Amino acid sequence: MFGKLDEYKTVPGLAHILVVDPDTVQVMHWYRGADDQWRHDLLLGNDASVVLSDIPISLPLATMYAGLTFRPRPRLLRSDETDLSE
Repeated sequence: MFGKLDEYKTVPGLAHILVVDPDTVQVMHWYRGADDQWRHDLLLGNDASVVLSDIPISLPLATMYAGLTFRPRPRLLRSDETDLSE
C-alpha cells in the first residue's frame, strides 16, 4: 500500500499525500511541515476531515466516501474458537 510513498516524498513541490483506504472510512494524510519534515495523521470515520491548511480546504471523509458501501470485515478467530454465526 505504501510502496511509492517514499518516492512521492522526494517531489520538491508536493506538500500533501492522501492514502485513501478503499475498504473502510480511513485516510492516512501525510504532509510536509514548515521545517520540511514529513508528518502524518490517521483519520478515521465519517466525522473526520482532511485539512489542507495551506490551500485552505477541508475534505470531510463523509463526503469522500458518500454513496459507498463496504463488505463486512472478516471476523478473526482464535485457533480454539469456532465461528457459530454461520
